Amino acid sequence: MRKVGVFVWVLLGVAGVFLSFFWLPFEATAPLVAQESTPTPAPIISVENAKQVVELRRIGRGTLSDVAFSPDGKTLAVASSIGIWLYDSQDLSREPRLLEEQKLFVDSVAWSPDGQRLASGGMDSTIRVWDVQSGKVLQTLKGHTGGVRTVAWSPDGSMLASGSYDNTVR
Repeated sequence: MRKVGVFVWVLLGVAGVFLSFFWLPFEATAPLVAQESTPTPAPIISVENAKQVVELRRIGRGTLSDVAFSPDGKTLAVASSIGIWLYDSQDLSREPRLLEEQKLFVDSVAWSPDGQRLASGGMDSTIRVWDVQSGKVLQTLKGHTGGVRTVAWSPDGSMLASGSYDNTVR
């Protein structure tokens, strides 16, 4: 048996919303390799194992709605009511960077497969495509009549899909 672990994040609404990261160790009974059979479920936090859960970092910068790791795992994008926060996932104690142009509540974020661009969907019914390095908006996409609830890149990064509160996918 191998000792392994899984990251778990929890969004709670006590005196404002905040995000907590946890590391939950567990014992694996089978080797951790990609298999086409039934995937191993993530461990469930229960009364028996709750003492193993350790908070890594608490993030409280606005009301949070979505999180996404960059493809290389080095940056964590956090969508919030303030904007998009970019955290160094290797050192969560470092001050995050704020992408500022999307003024209304940002509901969703998604990294392009190459990690160079970040898409965000907001309550202003737009999608913004950001150059992560410079922090500048490359494109503002319009067409939804309701807030943009979710965004996703195609595997090759050539297309972007969005879902909205107006019940459309674009």
